[in-house]
Amino acid sequence: MLDPSRSRDGFIQIPVLLRLALAFGISPIQLGIILLANLEVGYLTPPAGLNLLLSSYRFSKPIPELLRLGIAGRRHVDWCAFDHVSAIPD
Repeated sequence: MLDPSRSRDGFIQIPVLLRLALAFGISPIQLGIILLANLEVGYLTPPAGLNLLLSSYRFSKPIPELLRLGIAGRRHVDWCAFDHVSAIPD
């Protein structure tokens, strides 16, 4: 999972990751989708959870209530989608 506060540092490493991905037969588009899906999971996961904090502010709900209302389920869906994108390229 990419830490949102360090995503800028992670994007500096993309040229190296791209060469490794190409060596393992992963297309550049799939690598981009994997990185973005991983970043979104990082944005929803506490303690960094920027999207979680913004949702809490926007809807005037405490973070534990948002977690109960659906973010936890969404995080599970994101992880399943992330696994699917990573494991099945086509």
